[in-house]
Formats: sequence, C-alpha cells, structure tokens
Amino acid sequence: MMYEAKAVADALGISIPEEMIDRRLAAASSVVGHKMSMLQDLERHRSLEIDPLVTAVKELGQLCSVPTPTTDVVLGLVLELGRQAGLYV
Repeated sequence: MMYEAKAVADALGISIPEEMIDRRLAAASSVVGHKMSMLQDLERHRSLEIDPLVTAVKELGQLCSVPTPTTDVVLGLVLELGRQAGLYV
C-alpha cells in the first residue's frame, strides 16, 4: 500500500523519498507484538480511521488515474470488519 500511496503522491507532484518508505517498512517488520491503531480501535469498538488512512489514497488515485489495487482490497476488508463489528452500516 505504501508504494501505491507514493504513486498517488507522485501524480500529485508530492515527493516521498524511497528511503522513507524503506525505513517505515523496516521499522514495522521489526516490531513484535504491536497492534496497529486501527486494530486497537476495532477491538475497542471505536470508529476506525478508514477514511483518512485508506479511502483518501483510493479516491486520490481515482482522481489521478493511478491504480490502487492493494489499497482497494484492504479498504474492502477493513470496511467489512467494521460492519461486522457494528461500527458501520
């Protein structure tokens, strides 16, 4: 998903250095036992940060004609989890 977000940013003239993505992916893979904030929200039955974190990338990609297939799948799955938890209709 980060590479799709980078492609969308590039299309908008926003530069995200490749090194920054590499650092974030390395940091994420080195953390053991940490739960992402969206998972913590789901477990606590709080609204999820779907729109600012995922939907925005998909919608901006559509506006710029940049495909976001991974983001689209993740968005669908997260929305369904939220619906099943009773957080969304």
